[in-house]
Amino acid sequence: MATVRYGGDFAKLIDELKGDAFRQVIAEKFAMDLTDKPVMITVRGQSDHKDGRIHTDSKSKLITVLLYMNEDWQPDGGRLRLLNNEHDLDDYFAEIPPAAGTMLLFKVTENGWHGHKTFIGTRKVLQLNYVIDEAALNKHAVRHKFSAKFKAWRRRLLGKKTS
Repeated sequence: MATVRYGGDFAKLIDELKGDAFRQVIAEKFAMDLTDKPVMITVRGQSDHKDGRIHTDSKSKLITVLLYMNEDWQPDGGRLRLLNNEHDLDDYFAEIPPAAGTMLLFKVTENGWHGHKTFIGTRKVLQLNYVIDEAALNKHAVRHKFSAKFKAWRRRLLGKKTS
């Protein structure tokens, strides 16, 4: 969250999502003790050609919460698919449009494959993860910070080439 600027209402949302009441609901829903589990928040606003590849979340993540914030989602691409296997994006059991207010919660498992068809453009999502410990939180934070800087650098470079 350190690389994202946001206002008071968004700060309240983050506080609610990181709060004890929400944690308790998630813990009960998934029958897990999340008492001392750190929370990682990732905010995404853009999707490019590399996003959406089939994957499972890392083993250091216990629970993933996705809250979409796109006003009116019409495109076919960018709809998250929960998959039956790790090879076929068209073999899915659920497809979730990233429309404003849609929230998806899932326990991270070794066969929890998901992905989406390519979408290039604005695709706003807030991702919250309960992670196994502080070391995992720090590792993810370093990776996300580097990734954000690299993407910003790439956008500036590509923007200069096209102008």
